[in-house]
Amino acid sequence: MPAAAAAPARAPHPPPAILDARTGGRILRRAAGHLLHPASLPPLLLAALLLLLFRSALLAGTLRLASFADRDPALRSLLARFSPPNPPSPPPPRTTSRGAAHRSPPPRPRSPTTISWRDAAAIVNLIALLSSAHIFAILGYIAVHSAALGAVFASVAGQHVPGRRLVFLLTGAARGAKRLTGFTFLRWATRDAIVQMLCLWFFADVHDQAQLFRLFVVAKLMPFSASVNPWLGAAVAGPELDGFFVAWAVLDAVVSVLFTVVPWVVVMDRDPRPPGRNAVKEGCYLVSLMATDATLLKCWETVMCGSMGRLIMVTFGGKVFGGFLHSIAQVYFMVVWLLFYFAARCKEVRLGGRQFGLEDVAAALDGFR
Repeated sequence: MPAAAAAPARAPHPPPAILDARTGGRILRRAAGHLLHPASLPPLLLAALLLLLFRSALLAGTLRLASFADRDPALRSLLARFSPPNPPSPPPPRTTSRGAAHRSPPPRPRSPTTISWRDAAAIVNLIALLSSAHIFAILGYIAVHSAALGAVFASVAGQHVPGRRLVFLLTGAARGAKRLTGFTFLRWATRDAIVQMLCLWFFADVHDQAQLFRLFVVAKLMPFSASVNPWLGAAVAGPELDGFFVAWAVLDAVVSVLFTVVPWVVVMDRDPRPPGRNAVKEGCYLVSLMATDATLLKCWETVMCGSMGRLIMVTFGGKVFGGFLHSIAQVYFMVVWLLFYFAARCKEVRLGGRQFGLEDVAAALDGFR
């Protein structure tokens, strides 16, 4: 008697339509619906306010530190002494009574700069000030962005899972701060490495130590900002910043594509261990499944959340309201990339990959309660 034929493999369940946006345009529309929904609007606005407060404090601190050399006479004098002297112009020849031209003797070379154990104290105090500001900026960036991402996930996921909408902002923010700290630090470290590389390229020929100090302060605090701030260029004027800002905007936009869905990979991962490089690999894989849509969404994000979008919003809405609109745009694209993650996972199901559905979202949401 012939053996019974093997039963065919069960086909995976089709992904739920509420998660399967399929196209970038549909993702943008659904994200706008979440942003305007009465249940999710308050926590998303509070997340935007949190980002605005951090960015405002960062801008104020950057401008104050950048002008520190101009406000402190001792530091300004010290930086001037460390600046190399400008090459003197050759003096005109002198004509004697006999008509013979004699040149003036060349100027004496500048004596080497000596540091007094007072100059040393000023240098130590300056280093301590900059280091403290940098550490506080790192801690603030990690805490604020992790909390904002957690609040966004709790709000949006609560709209997708019936009966799970009572997730408060503080609960989601606390879970995000606990789960996404490693990712946020990795994102900052990558941006900081890009800035260091650009500093070596664009600021190597700056000899004025006071100007170099201002450029250094602006560059070190740039990785914490969402985009180039137009007031930084006005406060720290210099031709070096023109190419620096353009190169920074382009490189940051390209590299940030790799990190767009990594926070949502980390949040949805059920492994209690801290996330590692596998989260970055999976994020890049999900982006590759919808590469065209990811490029479209990143272009829109660059326009709205970049320096151009900020300048337009501030021009028409003022510094406070325009800045708040810019923070709302940043939160909006957090929602966009979360919905993109859902759509990419649904496409993976259609291609015969892992199963994905509302039960996975509910399981991840349970960790935020």
